[in-house]
Amino acid sequence: MVFVALSWLFITGSAAVASDDAEEDDAAPPVGQRQFVLSERQFDQLVFGGQPELQRRQVVQGANGVQKVVVVVAQPAAMVFRQRMEATANAEIETVDRRVSLTEAQKKKLKLAARGDIAQLVSRADGLRTKLTSKPMNQQQYSDLMNELQPLRMSQQFQNFGENSLFRKTLRHTLTGEQRVRWQTLERERQKRVIETAIQTWERTANGGKIPEPSRQKFIDVLSEFGNLPETRNSYIYYIVLVEAGKLEDRLKPILSEETWGKLQIQITQAKQNEVALRRSGEWPVRPVEDDDEVADAAKE
Repeated sequence: MVFVALSWLFITGSAAVASDDAEEDDAAPPVGQRQFVLSERQFDQLVFGGQPELQRRQVVQGANGVQKVVVVVAQPAAMVFRQRMEATANAEIETVDRRVSLTEAQKKKLKLAARGDIAQLVSRADGLRTKLTSKPMNQQQYSDLMNELQPLRMSQQFQNFGENSLFRKTLRHTLTGEQRVRWQTLERERQKRVIETAIQTWERTANGGKIPEPSRQKFIDVLSEFGNLPETRNSYIYYIVLVEAGKLEDRLKPILSEETWGKLQIQITQAKQNEVALRRSGEWPVRPVEDDDEVADAAKE
């Protein structure tokens, strides 16, 4: 995954004298303490992605034989983000529609849900922008706010709507029983492709091994049936697959040779180190049990 490079300015120097009635947080930092300063432009790159300078373009048009240069001013990063996420939602709606034949009312609900998710992300970003760009921060303040910012960063990097998003919840609850069966088949197919990609990634690592057929297909079937894998694809799915494989050791280990499982176990151990960050992202774990119960009840209607 490509992360947006964050540059910051370290400010050191003499401490200013704080007024008696100043807030404690606004007091000048101790002499020599490193401070972090983040500009609004850097914040937008960090949260919404993209390179601002690449959002400007020149269009040369011919009018009556005369060359004309039109300069298009870059759109705000938040607007570009909205457009990108709306395009992602529309593409997902089209994919689901091809498989389950959505009604116009269902499509409208899903589009509204997607807009709600996008508005919520942008609103959260606006709140954090003020905190991160209004004044210098010490190391602890910076770390705390970056942890708070992480789910937003992952949202733009994944370019999809997570398991607990309004879009996904609406999709799960708006489908009829017949539609849900077809949709779940689609999701299972997606998960199997994701697991296969994760296996290929592991096989290319220095400690990777080769899982031959038919063990390979059995491995994929077990993970897709018993693993708590997200419905949506994301850039960390490789680690999620490995963590879930570790939880299914009793089922998966007998499928592989002792040597192959030993090599895979090394990668599983490393993947577990990322579990906390993955859980914090909102992309994993999968939907709550009570949500599953609601979907099951709806399917009976």
